[in-house]
Amino acid sequence: MPGSETTILILTKNRPGFVERAIKFYIAADFTGELLIFDSSDGENKNQVWDVTSTIGATPCHIRLHHRESGEYPIAKLLTEAGCLATRTYITLAGDDDFQNPAALEQAEIVLRDAPDVAGARGRRVYFGLEQPGIHGPLARAGYADFIPPFEQDTAIARLLSYAEFTYSVQYSSFRTRDWRLVHSYIQPPYLRYFSEEFMPCCLLLGMGKVVTLPPIGVVAQVGVGGGLWQTNTVFSLITHRQWPDFSQRFRGALAEVIARSNTIDMETATAQADRTLWQHLSLMLARQYRRFWEIQEMTVPLEARSCHLERLRQEQDFRLIEHVLSGGSEPPLTRTGDR
Repeated sequence: MPGSETTILILTKNRPGFVERAIKFYIAADFTGELLIFDSSDGENKNQVWDVTSTIGATPCHIRLHHRESGEYPIAKLLTEAGCLATRTYITLAGDDDFQNPAALEQAEIVLRDAPDVAGARGRRVYFGLEQPGIHGPLARAGYADFIPPFEQDTAIARLLSYAEFTYSVQYSSFRTRDWRLVHSYIQPPYLRYFSEEFMPCCLLLGMGKVVTLPPIGVVAQVGVGGGLWQTNTVFSLITHRQWPDFSQRFRGALAEVIARSNTIDMETATAQADRTLWQHLSLMLARQYRRFWEIQEMTVPLEARSCHLERLRQEQDFRLIEHVLSGGSEPPLTRTGDR
């Protein structure tokens, strides 16, 4: 059954319409795994999210809703808790405006079951934009994100340097839930935006093993509707934060430990590789953001907006279902299987 052994983690805040759209897609796609939804909404949005996840009807998937106050539960803490609460063998992340293709999740389960040297598996990433930003409407563009580098190199340092340069999160790949728990056990408070919630877990997962790309489309991500971390933060502001010295030391120690254990090398070499990963990432990110911030450099057109493969994607049955959901097409009713 599609994705029956996978937990999809969805983090959301004040976007009940996107939550409803996502659930309708997973029902229509016959996803038989677990949807673990952490909602940090307030006011009426909180009530609407609960209503969305508690409507009548039978679904092939198990939907669990947990409300967490955003001020008390930073994203890094939610990711850690998700690993503890997930009941399936594998786990992946999805934005509330994303779609994880169950067909790719099913193939990922097979790979992770049969290939112990593989840490994660994912389908081909796809981006799409609507003619008008929102929840439903006609597609304006869609394309394969083939610009994302591979992470299938044999050595940890090769995978880490590839990630440190481009930093496309691997958290939207499927991983063994036990590995997710192990990685997030290293991530302790005080938490630092971006580094604790994305950079550190991605580095640790890649230090453990390869992340392979599979033929089906995988996560299908909407562009132009998110808040964006870098609209309110810069790398410079984060590394000059009072929490940076503590975080950086914990990062170096944790990544060196994972590299040494997974690649059977000594700690001195592993620590040097951890330092190189962080150094490369900071040097590249600081230079890019400096030019944009101080030199009033025009933002380059995002890579996902440079190419359009909409007609090619429409040849894929899985994408046609997504387009149908985006159009607001009628889908099966929702169900109540969560806890508030």
